[in-house]
Amino acid sequence: MKKFKIIVTLFLIVFTAKNGFSQTNNKDVTITSSGSGKTLEDAKQAALRSATEQAFGAFISTKTEMFNDQVVADQMSSVSSGNIKSYEVLNESQLPDMRWGVTIKALVSVDKLTSFVESKGITIEIKGGMFALNIKQQALNESGEVKAISEMVGLLHEPMQISFDYEIKSSDPKSLDAENKNWEIPLVVTATTNKNMDFCANYCIKTLAALSLSAEEVTSYKNLNKSVYQVIIQYNGVKKTFYLRKKMSVDALKTLISQWEFYTRSFTVQSGLDETNGNNDPNIQIQVKYLLDSNGNYVIDRGRRESRLQIHDFNPSRIDGRAFDYNEPIAINFLSSEKRAAAFSWQDKRTLSQIEKITGYTVKPTGVSSQFKHGGIVIYESTFYSIDVGRVSVGKNAAKKGNEFITIDPGGIAEKAGLMLYDKIISINNIEVVDGNFSELINMSQDKFKLSEFKIDRKGKFFTVEIYPALYSIGGLVAAITDLGELDWGSAKTACDELVLNGYSDWRLPTKEELNSVYVNLAKVGAGNFSEDFYWSSTGGNEAAWIQGFNYGSQHGGDSYVNKNTTHSVRAVRRFKSLERL
Repeated sequence: MKKFKIIVTLFLIVFTAKNGFSQTNNKDVTITSSGSGKTLEDAKQAALRSATEQAFGAFISTKTEMFNDQVVADQMSSVSSGNIKSYEVLNESQLPDMRWGVTIKALVSVDKLTSFVESKGITIEIKGGMFALNIKQQALNESGEVKAISEMVGLLHEPMQISFDYEIKSSDPKSLDAENKNWEIPLVVTATTNKNMDFCANYCIKTLAALSLSAEEVTSYKNLNKSVYQVIIQYNGVKKTFYLRKKMSVDALKTLISQWEFYTRSFTVQSGLDETNGNNDPNIQIQVKYLLDSNGNYVIDRGRRESRLQIHDFNPSRIDGRAFDYNEPIAINFLSSEKRAAAFSWQDKRTLSQIEKITGYTVKPTGVSSQFKHGGIVIYESTFYSIDVGRVSVGKNAAKKGNEFITIDPGGIAEKAGLMLYDKIISINNIEVVDGNFSELINMSQDKFKLSEFKIDRKGKFFTVEIYPALYSIGGLVAAITDLGELDWGSAKTACDELVLNGYSDWRLPTKEELNSVYVNLAKVGAGNFSEDFYWSSTGGNEAAWIQGFNYGSQHGGDSYVNKNTTHSVRAVRRFKSLERL
C-alpha cells in the first residue's frame, strides 16, 4: 500500500486557568498539538516539537529559524529540558499506511523555554503584553483551530480514497441496430465501505474532541457576541457534538464531505481490452446512494430526493457565513465499515468484434490518485524515475558518446541489484541510452511498477539485469483546501498573498494556465470542493483579468464582465520544490 507522506500539526492554545484563557503564575500554557511519524515515538516527538515551536512563536519571538536546527529543536522539545513540564496523550492512531498519528495536550513553561533559548546564546525578543488580553488568546486559538481542521482534512484525503471495496455486475448485451453490429452491455459497480472508513471516522471524531470549545468557553464566546459553529458527528449509532470557533474551519470540513462522490468513484474497471476510471468517465452515473438519515437510520436514495453529499445528512444552504444556531448544527453522518455507500451504472458500448475479445469485467480500487502535501491538494507534480545512480565522464574523450559511466548511491537500488561503480548502462528496455535519458526509457516499460531491463557493460563483459526503479518528485503545484470567497480582483490577489495556511505563507493567485490545470486535474474529477462559478486568475492587464468557469471549463479575458472590479470566486495556489521519493 502506498505510503502517505503527510506530517500533520494541530495547533490549539488553551491557558490553564479558571476561564480557560488566562495564564498561570508560572506562565505555563497548555497546547494541544499533533504529529505523525513512522513509529509511535516519532509521532510523539513531532507533536512535542510542534507544541514548543508554537509556544515559542506565539509568546516569545516570531523568529523561529532556530527550529531548522534539528538537534536544538529536539533538545527544546524534550521533557527532560523542563520546557515541556508534562503531557497527556489524547489520541494515538495507526494510519492505514502503518504510520502513526498522535494528538497530545502538553503543558509548556514559557519561563523555562525563554531561559533555554538564552542559554544557547540566541537573542530573543519577548513579546510585550503576551498575557494581557484574553481576546488575543482567543484569536490564537481560532487561527490554530483553522490550521488543525485544514490539516486533518488533508490527512484524511488519502485514506478516504482507499475506504471502499467494489463489486461489478454485468447484464446481457443489447443490440443497438438491426444488423447487430453495435451493442451495449449494462454494468453496475457497487461501493462498500471497508475498515479504512472506520479509521477516518474515528480520527475525525478524536481530532474534533481535542479542538472543541468547552461548555465554559462556549458561554464566554456567547457573552462576547462571537460566533460558535456546532458540528454533530454521527457514527456507529452514537452522536457527538462539538463547538468550533471559525467559519473557515467549517469550510474545511465542507471540503472533506463534498468529496464523497470522488472518494466512492475511486475504482477502475478492466474488460480485457481497456480500462475505465470511475472518476474520469462521464458516462458513469451514480445510480443509488446509501445514506444515514438524521436519526442514524440506513436509507437508500434513488435520486427522488434532492442530491445530498453521501457522507452525511447535510444541507449545504446552511453554510452561508453566519454563525449556526445551536438548533441548526452541521451533521456529518459517517457510514461504518461493510456498508454499501453507492452504486454506479453505465452502458458499455461495443462492436461485435470487440465483444468477442472481452475476457470479462473486473473492478478494483484505483488507490490514491489525489494527494495532499506541502499545504494543499496536489494539482500536478514533476517526477522522474531513478535507480539511484549518477553519471561521470572519464578520459580525454569524456564528452564522446560511450564514455559515460555510472556512480552508485550507497545502499541504493542499483547497488542492491548488483551494479558497481563505473559500470556502463548500454540500454534500458532494449533502447540505447543517449545522454543519460534513464527516466525516459524506464517510463517506457509496460510493467505496472516500471520493472525495466538494463544492459550493462562491465569492463567489456555484457549482462542484463531487471530492476524496479524508484519514482522521485522534484516539485509541483498545490491548491488551498478551501475558497477564499467571492472578491474583486484586487481583493482576491491580496487575500491570496496574505494567506497563511498549513504552515505556508507563499500562496498566490494562479495564472490562467495554472487555473486551467486546477479545473482539469481537480474540479473536473470532483476533488477540492470547487463551485461551478468563475474563478480569478492572476493573468491580465490594468483593468481586466482572465477568469475560468468551473462548470464547463471555459476561459474568458478582455470582456467587460471580467473587469477587475467584478467579483468572482478565489482559490489560492503555491509552488513547492522538493526532492523526495514517492
